[in-house]
Amino acid sequence: DSSGRPSYDSDFTSPTGIFRPAVWIDRENEYDRSQRVFDGTSLIPNSNSDRNHCYYIMCSHWAGRVFGYSVIEMKGKEIFNEFYIAWMLNLAQTLDILMKNDRIHKLIDKLENLSIKDALTGLYNRRGFETRSRDMISALQGKTTVCTMVIDLDGLKRINDEHGHYEGDRAIKAAADMIMSCCTSGEIAGRTGGDEFYIFAADYSERQLTRFIDSMNAAIEKFNSENGRPYRLEVSYGTNLAEADSRGDLEELLKISDQRMYEQKQSKPGRRR
Repeated sequence: DSSGRPSYDSDFTSPTGIFRPAVWIDRENEYDRSQRVFDGTSLIPNSNSDRNHCYYIMCSHWAGRVFGYSVIEMKGKEIFNEFYIAWMLNLAQTLDILMKNDRIHKLIDKLENLSIKDALTGLYNRRGFETRSRDMISALQGKTTVCTMVIDLDGLKRINDEHGHYEGDRAIKAAADMIMSCCTSGEIAGRTGGDEFYIFAADYSERQLTRFIDSMNAAIEKFNSENGRPYRLEVSYGTNLAEADSRGDLEELLKISDQRMYEQKQSKPGRRR
């Protein structure tokens, strides 16, 4: 089709007539291979020889799906026989099986992805975040500094009440995009509640944490000054840098971050939910 997808990988009804060679077998180096893309009128390749040629052209298809075309030359006393038909049939059937297996694997990957990803933001959901974080903790070699963060979107209830839940979802998505853009040092981010985000990072430092918070604050300030929304986006942070090994307790680490986030939120003047 016009996007370059072959017929067996899409359901287009108006083929462009553009061909791309997939396999060349030219033992005597007699044919011009310079044309990597050509139309149907050039399906038979250009030959450098003046001798006569006899070609058989067959469509490779299986179960109503076309995979391509085969052009084969017969020389001397060689004649076209049923072996060629059987070979083409087996080739098409094999391609069909490979394609179905590939689609099954892609479907499995998609379902696994849906089970660990948050549909609204694309971040990990609670299950995905905890699984990935615990895997990272289990892989720690000796004691190392890890970081947990809890980020809560301030005033989401007010945004929902005054501007509707659609606008609230947009605010959550905007916050998630900012968080993801700040994850440049191996951080794992997840949306674990309506307006709450968790972050975990191994082998982390105070400098990296400061850089993350500064980048996040700058992104929020830019959003508030440029997006023209009828509200300001604000967040509360709770951070925790701690020494941990492969037996580290993710829940305990996050509990400290959550408490610090709550304390920061409570300390803000004119605090509103």
